[in-house]
Amino acid sequence: MTNELRQRLKLALRGGQYADEILAQLFGTTGTIFYVDSVNGNASWDGRSSNRATTTTALALAKCTANKGDVIVWMPGHNEGIGNAQLTWNVAGVTFVSAGSGSLRARFDFDHANASIDITASNCTVRDIVLLPSVTAVVIGIDINADVTDTFIDGYEVLPGEDGAGVDEFVRAVDIKAGCRRTKIARPKHRQHASAAHSVASISLTGASDDVYIYGTQE
Repeated sequence: MTNELRQRLKLALRGGQYADEILAQLFGTTGTIFYVDSVNGNASWDGRSSNRATTTTALALAKCTANKGDVIVWMPGHNEGIGNAQLTWNVAGVTFVSAGSGSLRARFDFDHANASIDITASNCTVRDIVLLPSVTAVVIGIDINADVTDTFIDGYEVLPGEDGAGVDEFVRAVDIKAGCRRTKIARPKHRQHASAAHSVASISLTGASDDVYIYGTQE
């Protein structure tokens, strides 16, 4: 960290000046950082700081610009439920990251068999996301759509189903469609009860894609 940046950090802590620049340095981006917080956020806020976080990923994503390096930060304890619908992440070049660790990572609850997170734009990165199936046989958790390239999922965890008997599960937790070149998945973790009868795969390649790289584990 340069002396100039140290001085600007001091100013940011006192009055907010240069705060965006410093955060961009920390996240390694020239884009805009948006904060999402289902606990303390407000849907009417702009998401430009942690104390003015918006409430959903969709609201933050609507403010992003494609291929600018924008970052969406999920605040600790953030949670979103998905019903009979798809969350569509459709802005290229956006990074999604959990600020919390352990049980405070961002968690998405799949409350219908058709619920899914659809990645439909290239060059997106997702870091440290938790997926919870809340019904039997959720078809797909994260759906990387056909011809979407250069997706990087760095750390996802599938929790055992919400049902006490263990019968809630994903058929496919992550589904990679055809033409998804250079997809990378690092540190996957899939926990599942023995009663889950419909699971096919944690990571499924349902179409031909070149240069897919899956590696690493979590504790």
